[in-house]
This record gives sequence, C-alpha cells and structure tokens, in this order.
Amino acid sequence: MKVLLIEDDALTVELVKDALKPNHYVTVARSGEQVTWLVADQRWDLALVDLNLDMPMDGLKLIPLLKQHGIFTVVVSSHEEEQIIEQCYEAGCDDYYAKGQIVESINQLLQRVKLIRRSPLCDSVFEKDYLTQDEDTKTAAMSLMTAVNNSSTALIMGETGTGKSELVKTIFKNSSLKGQLVELNCAGLPKDLIESELFGFEKGSFTGADKSRIGKVMLADQGILFLDEIGCLPIEVQAKFLKVLEEKKFYPLGSLTPQTSNFRLVAATNEDLFTLVSKGLFRADLLQRICGSVIQLKPLRQREADIWYILKKIDSGARRINFSAEAKHLMRAYAWPGNIRELIRFQLHGMNNATGRIDEHFVREFMLQHSSRPDSLLPSGLTELALISGLDELTEKIREAIIRDCLCRNNGNMTKTLKDLSISTRQFYKYQTQKNEVSSHAH
Repeated sequence: MKVLLIEDDALTVELVKDALKPNHYVTVARSGEQVTWLVADQRWDLALVDLNLDMPMDGLKLIPLLKQHGIFTVVVSSHEEEQIIEQCYEAGCDDYYAKGQIVESINQLLQRVKLIRRSPLCDSVFEKDYLTQDEDTKTAAMSLMTAVNNSSTALIMGETGTGKSELVKTIFKNSSLKGQLVELNCAGLPKDLIESELFGFEKGSFTGADKSRIGKVMLADQGILFLDEIGCLPIEVQAKFLKVLEEKKFYPLGSLTPQTSNFRLVAATNEDLFTLVSKGLFRADLLQRICGSVIQLKPLRQREADIWYILKKIDSGARRINFSAEAKHLMRAYAWPGNIRELIRFQLHGMNNATGRIDEHFVREFMLQHSSRPDSLLPSGLTELALISGLDELTEKIREAIIRDCLCRNNGNMTKTLKDLSISTRQFYKYQTQKNEVSSHAH
C-alpha cells in the first residue's frame, strides 16, 4: 500500500515509518507545497495528515485536495477539541486518530482501508476464501471484517447453509488478530455442558471432572470466539456470558480465581432473536450487547449468479459436468432451502451421475429426493395466490400451464409430453377440452 505521511515532527515520522515497514511504501511530506506536487504526480492509497505543519491547522486545508485525488484520508492529530474534529470530517476526512495512539492502531487502520477501498487483495478474498459474486454479500462481509478488526462484537443472521461459519473463518484469516479462532455451536448442548465448554472447569468441580480444562473463552484470548446458533444459548448461561462480554473476566467452574480474556465475539443465528426476546428465551441486554455490527446474509435463491460461480469453484477433480438449458432453468427457479450446503450436495450428486450431461430429469429427481423443505419447490408468491383463488382452482391452472409448456417444448408431440409428465391420455384431453371451451366462449 502506498502511504503519504504528511507530518513535520521527526519522532512521529520515524515511529509511523517503522510501524509501516516493510510491507508498505511510505513517502513523507512536511509541507502543503510538497503534498500538492506529490498527489499530482503519483497515486496514493492512504494519507496520514497532521493538522499543524508550517502553520497551525495547515493540514485541514489539504483534506479536500487529497479527497479530490481519491486518497483515503486520515487525520492524525493531538487536537482533541470536538469542534476541530467536526471541521475535519466536514472537510472530507475518512477517519480521525489521536496522535499518541496511531502506532498501536496502525494495523487496524490498514485493514480497514484495504476493505473499504476494495483493493485487489480484498477482491481475491471472494475468489478464494469466501465464494461470492453478489455485491450485497460482499459489502456485508466487508463491513463485518471492518467491525471485527475494530474490536466490535458482530452478529451474522441468515438461513442455514448461507455460509455463516465460512464467513467467520474468512474474517479471521484476513484479520491482524494474534490469537486463534475458537468455535462453539450452541445448538443441542445441555446447559451444564455449554457452561463448562465456555468457561472451563477445575479438577473435581463436578462428577467426572478428573482434570482441569481450559474453556473456549480463554482459548479465544486475542482472537475470535465464534458462537454459532447463539439463540440456543441457555437463558441461565446468558447472564454469565453477558458479564464476560462487559468485563472480559470470568471464573472457570469450581474456581475462585478470575481469568481474563480479550476476545472478539462473533455470533451467528438462523433464528429471529427479537422473537426469542419477546418469548423470554433470550435476554434483551445480551442481544443489545452482541449487536455491535449486524449483517443479514442473503439466501442463495436471491443470489443467482452465485449458483454458477460456486459450482464452478467447487473442486470436483478432473471430471467436468455440463448442464442443459432446461436443467439451468429449473435450478434458477428452485428455492435452494439448504442454500450453499445444498448446492455442494447437488454438485457431489452430479459428479456421481453416469453421464457428464445433467438434464432436467436429474435436477427434478434431486429436488424431490434431497430438498430439506417441501415449500422449496414453490415459486415465490404461489401460496398467496392459492389463498386468493382457492387451492383447487389454482392447481388446475398450474396443471394446464405445465402441460401447455411441456407440449410447446416438445413441438406439439403429444406422446412425448404424456411420457415426460407421466400423465394419462384422459388427463391430457381434459386439459384440451377445457382449453377449447375457453376458446369457444371467447368467440
């Protein structure tokens, strides 16, 4: 990253340069005049601006110029006055840091700049680590990366299989955190087991505790604690965990000695936590605490481009399969209730197919046999139409439409249509009779 350091204090210059070496190219400008010709001559990713150069507040005048050249501009100043900070943001700066803390915050800042500017490195994240071409999903993922790097708690909401766990792994991989990623799935674990898993325990603290064990909270020190399906966290444990979030201190089961862990929390859920709060199953204060940054991952059915992108990226060895136009049409209309997880299962199922050509019959068979939700086969809004017109009337209309569509695809070949749809001649002629009755009424 190319960094323009606009600073005339020699000590600050050396400290910042040392913090940026050796991975970033740094040029120092000590006056407004130098800045003017440097930004005109070269492209810069980031500018760190001191407000006091030749004259007090000289740096404020440079902010509009830097922004005109598309440079991410950060003021680094000893001024703490609210009025001055407001002036800098009004002038167009992207961020403001206290001068005495910039060195400690430099890695966090660089990570934010990388994500916000959508550098080539950032784009590669969505090609290798977290597969998506959907712009909304990319934006949501980047905002979460920024939040976690800024010490914020984060909550990922989305249906099962949308890639919540993979996103957390990607965030951790591309962070500057020194600790590790520690995961705990709260679903299906009893209260006592979750509590001991989270906080650890001392030898002899309960029956079967023949030796001490470190909990997930401690293991996540300086890293990320990922609580998947946090809506299943027992209400009795929630109060204790809230205290850990607020104080970063906790007691392992059976211990009188507090432990400290400076972790970042990322939680995920496919449930509506607000509904759980209204039912008394989730604490409102804990929900507020974990909502530092919240994103909603779109289901796969709303990310059509990702269907083909992910299928292309899945490692399927040397074999290559191909989809017919009709198969692709069915896949676009399908709701993918299992989302990415179901798409991967579909790909594996396709790789086991006898031939490399996937047709509509194969897709239909998969949808009927592997769909995890019956309503996944319904086009959007179909239930609402049934509620308006009645199920029998709507069913007849759908039957007619499907027969008509299949007949058209088969170029009017009735025999093939009967075979493809597995219907009798009587059923086909019933449709034809209804069609003719409508036609005669029209005349």
